[in-house]
Amino acid sequence: MMDVYPVSADSKIQFLSEHGQGPFDFWFAQTARMFDIAPILSGRNSGQFEIHNHTSESCVIVSATYDAQSLRMTKRHSSLLRDLVQVQRFVRGGTIGVSGDNAFAHRPGDIAIIDYAHQFDALHEASHLESVYLNKDSLGLPAEAPLPSLHFRAGTLAARLLGREMDRLCVPLQRGTSELNASDFSRFVSCVKFAIVGNPVGGDVRRQARNALRDLICEHIERNLLSPDLSTTSILHEFGVSRASLYRMFESENGVRNYISNRRLFRAVFEISSKPIKRGMIHEAAERWGFSSDANFSRSVRRAFGTTPGQLCSYSLSDLDPSAMIPNSERAIEHLTGVRGFDKIAA
Repeated sequence: MMDVYPVSADSKIQFLSEHGQGPFDFWFAQTARMFDIAPILSGRNSGQFEIHNHTSESCVIVSATYDAQSLRMTKRHSSLLRDLVQVQRFVRGGTIGVSGDNAFAHRPGDIAIIDYAHQFDALHEASHLESVYLNKDSLGLPAEAPLPSLHFRAGTLAARLLGREMDRLCVPLQRGTSELNASDFSRFVSCVKFAIVGNPVGGDVRRQARNALRDLICEHIERNLLSPDLSTTSILHEFGVSRASLYRMFESENGVRNYISNRRLFRAVFEISSKPIKRGMIHEAAERWGFSSDANFSRSVRRAFGTTPGQLCSYSLSDLDPSAMIPNSERAIEHLTGVRGFDKIAA
């Protein structure tokens, strides 16, 4: 199996976006090539079907809102679409169904990877569904070999990781952009391939999937910086990675423990600089952001900035007069980024 194709950091993927809305006849025209489909009467039906298609040479990204329906992928459909893989998630609603001898049920937050070489019967509630359609070629997988249909429950590591990477594609398009970074798409494809194939993948695919996992862990750290329970052990438990893998992800920061300490230091220093200086505020900030003592906080500040907390922030952001700022912005930026340790805590 070959790796996902490499892309340059600044290359873009162009999308053609189309929006359509109408009653069931409109929806039937949109989907008949893919499924046998029929409406189901439900008190949750709106009578309207809506679809946003974002099409490129690399993938098709779809956001659809529709009423309750039954659908069947027959042998006729799958013979035409057998090269197609769908990565789907329900924002609202859900589906139950059967594929061969395997029953399935997909709910909001779940991520499903569906090979359209498989036939299935399904019932959908009134739903809002987001999907990314890929060719097996883009995954570096043989078109003739059916893939296992994979379902990752909401809250599991795989669902969180793939959901985050879907957001990186779907959200900008929903906001009206007509292009995406090719590197974002490549990373999404790497995560999908890793979810399908597992540990046998290597090279750039494994690296991109690991980088995506690292970003997810960093978001978890940032949300939980105030928690005294945040630690290397809690992250190992939360994400199910090995200690060695976690260290490799944060090797450039001398490990995840040091990364957490630097993020807390950044938050504490920024809090001090954002408010007028008053008695006791340095102690409050140090305590809030998890430093065991004022002395420990002071040592951390001195290591990062070469000065004490009190000397570091002699005035607050609210004291600054924009008209008095240095007009040479390049010189000002050079001064700021030259502060010892800034690059580490602001990463």
